[in-house]
Order: sequence, then C-alpha cells, then structure tokens
Amino acid sequence: MTYDICIIGGGPGGYSAAIRGAQLGGKVALVEKESLGGTCLNHGCIPTKNLFAASELLRKLDHAASFGIKAQNVSFDFSAALNGKDEVVEHLKKGLHKLFQTHKIDIFNGKGSIEEKGKIRVDTPTQVTVIDAKKIIIASGSEAADIPPLRIDGRNVVGNREILRLPEKPESLIIVGGGVIGCEFANIFSRIGTKVTIVEQLDKILPECEREISRLVQKRFEERGIGVQTGKAVVNSETGEIGVKITLADGSKLSAEKVLVAIGRRLNNFDLNLEELGIELESGAIKVNDRMETSCPDIYAVGDVTGGWALAHVAAQEGKVAAANAMKNGSVMDYSAVPAAIFIHPEIASVGKGEEALKEAGTPYMVGRFPYIANGKALSMGEEDGFVKVIVSRETKKTLGVHIFGAHASDLIAEATLAMKAGCTVEEIVDTIHAHPTLSEILLESWEDAEGMAIHKAGRKG
Repeated sequence: MTYDICIIGGGPGGYSAAIRGAQLGGKVALVEKESLGGTCLNHGCIPTKNLFAASELLRKLDHAASFGIKAQNVSFDFSAALNGKDEVVEHLKKGLHKLFQTHKIDIFNGKGSIEEKGKIRVDTPTQVTVIDAKKIIIASGSEAADIPPLRIDGRNVVGNREILRLPEKPESLIIVGGGVIGCEFANIFSRIGTKVTIVEQLDKILPECEREISRLVQKRFEERGIGVQTGKAVVNSETGEIGVKITLADGSKLSAEKVLVAIGRRLNNFDLNLEELGIELESGAIKVNDRMETSCPDIYAVGDVTGGWALAHVAAQEGKVAAANAMKNGSVMDYSAVPAAIFIHPEIASVGKGEEALKEAGTPYMVGRFPYIANGKALSMGEEDGFVKVIVSRETKKTLGVHIFGAHASDLIAEATLAMKAGCTVEEIVDTIHAHPTLSEILLESWEDAEGMAIHKAGRKG
C-alpha cells in the first residue's frame, strides 16, 4: 500500500498533521517510537499542568481562611499526585487513539528514518518495515539537553521525563536553568514542600519575558523561599549516595538530593538520513519555507526539529499547514501572533513584541497598563497580584504586543492574540463590550489606558 502522507513523530505537530491529512481525504500513516502524543502529552505540557493544578490547590487552601473556609491538617501525597497525573495522560492518549481509528490512520510503532525519497523505514527490535508514501512530514521533535558537568543519569541528575517519575518527593532540588521549564518545576516543587534553588547562567531568569516580569518572578520566588542565583555557570558536579553537589564558576558549591537539568532542548534530527536526501539544515535545524516544505520536494518538517518556536501549539499549526500542502490544499504559516504561556504563580502570558525590542527597532509606541488589584473579579477571587500591559502603535493604533502577569493569564492571552491577528485598532477593541465582573475587563482597561481613558484608573494621559 502507498500512503498519501507518512509522518515521522507523534507529538502535537505529527498527530495534528495526520488528522488534518485524513480530514482532507488522504490515506495517512504515522511512525512513533514511543507513545502517541509525544513529549508534550507524555512528559511535558499535560503532566506538568496537572501537577501545577495540584500546587495551585495547595496555594488556595493556604489562603482559605480569607474566604471563611477552615482547611486543617492538609497534606500532600506525592505518589497519589503522580498517579492522578498518569490517569490524565492515559485518558488523553486513549482519546487520540480513538481519533486515529475514526480517521483510519495507521500507526507504526518503531524508530522512523527516511530510507530514500518516498520510503520510510521503521525499525523495531524484531523487524524492519518499509512504508511507501507520496509525501513525508518530519515531526521528530526534541529531547532534554544536558551539559558535560551534569549528565542526566535518571536517578540523581534528572531531566523533565525522570522528574515526573520519581518514587518520592525530593527534600531538596537544584534546578539548573531558569527558563520556562526550570521555573515551572521550581513553582510546583516549592509549593509541595521541596527546598528549591535555581541556577541560571544568564543575568536573569525567564530571559524570554519582559525584564520587569522576570524581576517580579524572581522577587515572588525569593519571597517563597526559592533560591535564585543568576549569572552562574555549573563547572563540576559530584554524585554521592544521597545527593548531588555542584560547583559554580565562582567557586561556590551547592548540594541537594536531586538536580534537574533544564537548560533547553536538543533537536531529534539524527538518524533520519537528512544529508543523503539533500535536506538543507541551518544551525542543525531543518530549514523550511512558510509552507513547511524542506529543500527536498515532497518532504515537509514541522515542530521543534525546524528550530523555530518550541511550542506545542505552534507545532500543531505547522502540522496542519504541512498536511494541507501535502494534500494540495494551499496553506501558509503565519507567525505574526504567537501566544506563549508560563504556568507558575502568578501565570505569565504574552503575544507580540516587548518594549525592549520596539525601542531597539525605533518603533513609536504607546503603553497601557492596568493592575489586577483594581479589578472586581480579581479581588473577589483573592487574585490581586498582577497586571496587564498592552503596547500599541502610535501610528496605526494597532496592538504590537500584550504581556500579562496574573491569574488566568494563559486564558486571557487568547483575546489579545485574536486582536493582533485580526489587526484590530484600540478603538475597535474598547468599543467591544466585555462582561462584568470578569478578568477580561483588565485587558479592556489596559487598552483604554493606552490612550489615557481607563475608567477605573486615576488620571488621564496627555
């Protein structure tokens, strides 16, 4: 049998491509060496958000008295929480498998590689299968990277996979890497009672965020007892029977029961036969155009392996674009409004440009801000910590960027993303009625504030 599309990799990019290809009438196969859903579903986005929800429930119970609720003798069962996380993952995996059955998508379990154009080899411990396909989509993703002083051993030095399978909660944890993954795990483990220290080589944690948000996060972490050491590189480590000791570049030493390496991701582009196929790479990533086509005709690539946005929702969209083009339904990828969210407390979400980038580019802009503490819904929820900042073009009055630090930021960013995608002006947004009392009113008043017209903020600009 010859398939219309064969996809290598079953993460969000891969399975979205498979389903979209089938929806468009294609006969589709997908090759996955582990579990359908990839890192996101099995070892990343979903299991960590389940544990984040547990940590948030603990935080809310700590403040239950302010709502007249007496929560006594509250304890946390790490093993039960991990079991609950596994149940969520299994439920979603079953749902994916049912979708594949509905769309008659064939799954081949094994390690995929491209033997030659139009032929995908699938290796398992017991056999080799060759699949014929008119089009190929590479969605092989990425895996946790480590560094010579700290090699992941799965026991004392762990990555994002291993930390989600620990037999018991560590009493102390050093997190090397203060990016999104490192900060999300720091938030979770400190909340459940682990003593956490973050070590970051750069001069700030969350370098992808606005500097004021990065500083606020560090302040909030330190108030909670999370140690944060920036501008520090790890030069050596020693593993003992009961823990790990690391040495930093300045000669100082830190020790903990476990070390989590969260320095970034390594692309899974090896053993795919890319060079022999003439597929062009750029800094190790597969180079693609806005149709997700590689330099080799009829071969596409999506997700982390392309070296672009390392976000599951971007990979999913790229997968749909690639599948549409593979089925000759022309589609292009638009990165003009890509939202990102960080699941800590308070949540962080953003879309578009930040002030630093706009200043560097010399772009004239206006800023509107509104605090959570001035919003009725936020106060009623006990979630007054945070703010929304919108950045608007002085010339077109369209939104250039939105940055949220506060409760439900990951949900609120959708409105900002749609506003940017649709090219809405400030006038069009503020003329749109927002329900009361809701957190969405913070966004409304931030856009109003860009022109000095926020109802619940004292003073008027200009």
